[in-house]
Amino acid sequence: MRVVSLLALLWVSSLSLGASLSDETLLVDGTPRRYLLHDYSAGAPTALVILLHGGGGSGQNMAEQTGFDRVAARERLVAVYPFGSGALSDSFLLTWNAGHCCADALRRNVDDIRFLSLLIDHLVASGKVDPARIYVTGLSNGGMMAHRAGIELADKVTAIAPVISSVFGDEPLREYAMPTLILNGGTDTRVKAEGGALTGFAFSGNPADLPTRPIAEQGEYWAVVNGCSGFSDDSTPLYSRRLWQGCRGGGAVESYVLSNNGHAWPGGNAARGAADPPVTGIDANEMIWAFFQRFRGGASRPTPLDSYYYVGQLQIPAFSAGGSTYSARLDLSDVQPVEFRVQRLTALPAGTAAGSGSFDAGLLRLERVAVGASRYHATLTLTGSAPLRLRLLDLR
Repeated sequence: MRVVSLLALLWVSSLSLGASLSDETLLVDGTPRRYLLHDYSAGAPTALVILLHGGGGSGQNMAEQTGFDRVAARERLVAVYPFGSGALSDSFLLTWNAGHCCADALRRNVDDIRFLSLLIDHLVASGKVDPARIYVTGLSNGGMMAHRAGIELADKVTAIAPVISSVFGDEPLREYAMPTLILNGGTDTRVKAEGGALTGFAFSGNPADLPTRPIAEQGEYWAVVNGCSGFSDDSTPLYSRRLWQGCRGGGAVESYVLSNNGHAWPGGNAARGAADPPVTGIDANEMIWAFFQRFRGGASRPTPLDSYYYVGQLQIPAFSAGGSTYSARLDLSDVQPVEFRVQRLTALPAGTAAGSGSFDAGLLRLERVAVGASRYHATLTLTGSAPLRLRLLDLR
């Protein structure tokens, strides 16, 4: 169903009479997920830019706050503004499940990666979008989600640009090209330069809540993934910049700390009256698009992680082993990420007893794994050397 909003009608007259601006819904495992589709392509397959709102925001709020449609109209892009999820509404006070943040989306373990993956597939299948030019940016909690998309959807996403965001320190290390532009505010008191605990609306009360790492670790993480060998630093009165060098083919990492920008989209509009005012003299939209358009995806894209999940996010329903049926709860003794490899069902070795505590990597075979609203046949492997800690409950 397509519902054209009043805001969209205003943008039609002010930006492009040829644009298609609509409020769309995509079913994700039976759950309707909402997004604004702003199509300035004039019918030809073009680049897709996905813009993810911050915690407490919405797709409409992100469109208004960034003003990215000006770039989309000029460059004939498809700009998409998805909506996160919330306890009270599908229109406001929404968040993304970025692994260790934020609020209701993390509390309910919403499978936002599946939403973004299906959304990309849907738009590519529609013929509107060039699959080699799929870009993701996001603000704050949406920036955290952009990081996660660069990790878990690396086979689909061409480049990412997290804004006023950070990482958590347990992101998996693999080697592939993922061009990454990072923008942070030098006066941001929410996502602090030194990192720290998330508070207020961002805090979910979920054991998976983790403090953010220092913002410099974003570039350091993506430099390892992109195989970069060094960096150069420079600065102006407007920003300090680090450009990573010697990155693998197709990769790049650039990070900026904007001198007078707080927790706001640089060059955009304030989210609300009491919010930090965006810096002037820097236009994040132009910086991001100038970076994105340098890169196209292709045959060098990595083999995807079938699934990647963080501590405390995995629930295992009933599975069979040695003639018995078990349910299990997965606990990890450390902050240790888990990687899935999708395979056909096999069983645990005969004689495995209820209450068994420790399993070496690769030993446990699961019938079905539930993550969010999705189910997978899977083999659990561990990205580190520590064994899995499981509590098995005999259901006979």
